[in-house]
Amino acid sequence: MPFKLTALILLFFHAIAWGSNNDRLHLSVGIDLWPGYYPVILARQLGYFDEAGLSVNVVLPEATDNMLKDFQSQKLDLVCVAMGDAFALKKDAPNLKVIMITDESAGGDALMAKDPSLDPLKGKKIGTNLNGFGEIFLEAFLKTKGLTRNDVTLVHQEAAGAIHYLQDGRADVVHTWEPYVTEIISYHVGEIVFDSRQDSFLMR
Repeated sequence: MPFKLTALILLFFHAIAWGSNNDRLHLSVGIDLWPGYYPVILARQLGYFDEAGLSVNVVLPEATDNMLKDFQSQKLDLVCVAMGDAFALKKDAPNLKVIMITDESAGGDALMAKDPSLDPLKGKKIGTNLNGFGEIFLEAFLKTKGLTRNDVTLVHQEAAGAIHYLQDGRADVVHTWEPYVTEIISYHVGEIVFDSRQDSFLMR
């Protein structure tokens, strides 16, 4: 099946709060800072949720791990995450439900480095959010280089912190997504080594 990153909205089967104000449904939605989720913010700003009788609180933690913990502890009613993260959640929470598929990453995800030649790649420290899509994306990239995860050192890193991991030398290569990709390029901290437009490996 296609391997491309697909954005998801997920729902736990638990009670969702109904308010007394015109029987409005109150929802707390967690999102990563990713363009595919911006329609949630726009819908709130444009009043679409109000028109539908919904009271929606949008939470942007800029830390996927913290967001998923809040979701699992039912502090959030819904979250928008990548397919790989959904697989990891489903393993521990079989009552999890996918309710909407929103988009694909066509270049939004990238591996970045100060030295794009990565010569040699073997032995390098590579940062990504482990146990989710980032790790799957990374392993597929390594296959294109004839390497496995045993040939590199994996470092747990949030997408929002990728720029600091490159600056501080905590990682030689980082996985992140837009808008953090543009941030790293704009501050001349790193360049794109590989991104999700390079579909030759994604369709295998």
